[in-house]
Amino acid sequence: MHGHLIGTGLVPPADAAGDGRAGTDPKAIGKPEYREEEGEDEPDRGKGIDPGLLERIFDPFFSTKAPGKGSGMGLSMVHGIVHEHGGHVIVESDWGKGSRFRILLPEHGAAPAPFKRRSLPRTSREPLQGRVLLVDDEPSVLAVMRETLLSWGLHVEACGSTDAAEWIFERAPGEIDLLVTDYAMPGATGIELAARLRQRRADLPWLLCTGFADADTIARARQGDARAILKKPIEREALRTAMQDALVRHVRAAPAMPPAAFSEFEAAALAEGFNEVLERRWAANEVLDLHRHPFALKALMVQGELWLRRGDVTQHLRPGDRFELARNELHAERYGSEGAIFWIARRHAA
Repeated sequence: MHGHLIGTGLVPPADAAGDGRAGTDPKAIGKPEYREEEGEDEPDRGKGIDPGLLERIFDPFFSTKAPGKGSGMGLSMVHGIVHEHGGHVIVESDWGKGSRFRILLPEHGAAPAPFKRRSLPRTSREPLQGRVLLVDDEPSVLAVMRETLLSWGLHVEACGSTDAAEWIFERAPGEIDLLVTDYAMPGATGIELAARLRQRRADLPWLLCTGFADADTIARARQGDARAILKKPIEREALRTAMQDALVRHVRAAPAMPPAAFSEFEAAALAEGFNEVLERRWAANEVLDLHRHPFALKALMVQGELWLRRGDVTQHLRPGDRFELARNELHAERYGSEGAIFWIARRHAA
């Protein structure tokens, strides 16, 4: 495969890696110059890259700058873009002397074919499984994080705001297996977002990614039951391990199977003194705001999912789960994407 050398305008100035990275005008990141002469060099104003950092320079969030001076996403984005186009990034660094970045792309003899997104390479390890709600207001961070999670085998709903995250979660709260959120965002913090979503579904696991991991932030995240608090720059292995642990812990034991027939449930309920026994069906994603029933009830979930809220507590109910409500007890109901079927026994006032 032949390649074109792209000028090192893609590389930030030397201060980006502790005076160790070569570079020209950083504005050229969006408009790289294509060069026909393979092997052409740009002058290096740095002193090379510390050998101990070379293996990490393409990792998301990795930066040697002071906090707030860089997102650590520049080279990670370059690496992702180049590889999506079938290219390679080659780094040559001599510590104390300088560095050279070369970007090779496939050569096209004719007009390029319409771009077709390539499948991401998968890790040789067992892929992760689950649907992740990913939230970050920084587009570059969000894009690279999304690509990273996809490459691990996960399904990803990526949101650039807390409002967008709440909208997606409202559509199908039972389909999200894990929330991964930034801390500092307009409108609400990641901790506040997690609290809002967990009001709707109390068992939602979540991770906090933050560059502001002071004692107060950590304490509030732990009070909110965060499974892990990851400080930026985030090590890829630390992120993967935290996500794997949260997803594994989220897997529930299979619930008890309901009775084989409605007649069995009915007979047992009548023997307990209930007056009326019936089967109820609810449509997909149906929502019932706070209300009361003029009777006590006992119910068994047979199919689908129900989020039952009483006060500040929300129960996530699945087939085989049972629940009871006292007469006139205030509650709200939200059903999953498949609707729900459950059997109800009612006890009316004498």
